[in-house]
Amino acid sequence: MNDNHDPTNDSPVQIHSPMAFDFTEGQPPTNEFGKSEAELTVLPPVPFDFSEAVEVPFLKLTLYLRPEADPASLSLDVLRLIDALSGYERDLGGKGMTWDAMRSRATPGSGIVRLVLTPTELHGAQARLAKLATGLAGAATPNPTVPLEWPVNIPSFARWEATVRYDAA
Repeated sequence: MNDNHDPTNDSPVQIHSPMAFDFTEGQPPTNEFGKSEAELTVLPPVPFDFSEAVEVPFLKLTLYLRPEADPASLSLDVLRLIDALSGYERDLGGKGMTWDAMRSRATPGSGIVRLVLTPTELHGAQARLAKLATGLAGAATPNPTVPLEWPVNIPSFARWEATVRYDAA
């Protein structure tokens, strides 16, 4: 900074002479610059085929809410349901489920929430999702004889429906 605080008043520019820096302290370099040896692992090629779209299955849940469902409890009940379904899908040999925010929706005032879950592992997903949908159909109304291990307290839902759908990715 200079003593000139007036932006309309020009100050002279000083150009300093070049300076040389030697960090080797006069010693010759150990090897040529850019020619250092590094371990290299060559991986096998991974084939890709983008010629055809892959059908990706997903689980579409339609949740019918009880009229007296508390919004705070509803949030936790949806999280418990997603966690239970994801755990059961892992028990069937998958790697869990993720919530698809783009295809999930709730219409205000309707009492219906459409929740879409996609499997993390696509191999064998169709069979796993079919088992999940069948288990959910058998437990369409919460009761103590549910074949799947559901969270014991899901009071926000009066009933639900589950279908397996496909989407080209």
